[in-house]
Amino acid sequence: MSTTTTNDGFSVVKKGKRRKPERAPFQAPAAETPGAEDEPDEANVLRRIAEAEADLVGSAYVQNLQDVLFKSAAFCRDKDSPVIHVVCYGLGSFSRCVNARYQLALLICIRRYLSASSAVVYDPVFTALERRVLASLKFDVLEHNEEGKRCVKERTLFFMPHCGTPLYNSLLWANWTKTSLNNILILGNSFDTIWTNKLDRVLDEKCSFLLSVKPAVREFAIVNNFRYADVFNDMSLHAFDGALLRDDVWLSKQEPFYGKDDEIVLALRNCRV
Repeated sequence: MSTTTTNDGFSVVKKGKRRKPERAPFQAPAAETPGAEDEPDEANVLRRIAEAEADLVGSAYVQNLQDVLFKSAAFCRDKDSPVIHVVCYGLGSFSRCVNARYQLALLICIRRYLSASSAVVYDPVFTALERRVLASLKFDVLEHNEEGKRCVKERTLFFMPHCGTPLYNSLLWANWTKTSLNNILILGNSFDTIWTNKLDRVLDEKCSFLLSVKPAVREFAIVNNFRYADVFNDMSLHAFDGALLRDDVWLSKQEPFYGKDDEIVLALRNCRV
């Protein structure tokens, strides 16, 4: 097999004749390194986002996601209630990171498919340029860190690509009523993978809502057949039915707090911890 690298830094593997193994040359990661070059200009960033969107539109991956979004409606209590809002946490620095750029392109596709009336984004790493780009794309950029603690009153899709476990837990805490829980959809890391990889006692200590919600979750895995496998790996859509939880489960609603060793960017801290 031979390996070539695209302009965006992805590795493409081609099959060929078997030959003796040789030392592979160093390859740069998919994400561009901040500071390696001057900040790109706004027009160039918008062009790259448009290219990523064109790459996604009509792809099998986006078609799979649209099918999953359609199927998930059957699990929701109010089957005829459309998704009104889209919220995205943890997108990353899309002006420099290829993966984040494709994830933003997917967010654009999702907003268009759902005809959402509002789309909100937040990541503490956003630069001033990235905020301007998002505004030009008609996204509302939050000014402060919610730590995922956003309560919703209408059907809302949360797009949280590759976020830390505490962020999902905080979102569940903020919507810990039957009505609010039924109003959220989460597109992000597979909960089933989280439950498999983390011990219950570990989750119960810091992320108890993620553990308690388990009986109410319907997870729809999305086949990762996009040509760049690391962009959307381990992604699932999660719908919730609060009626499947015991009444006593709702009584425990202590607000979660996290420390510097947890996988979350805390409010009032301008750095990742």
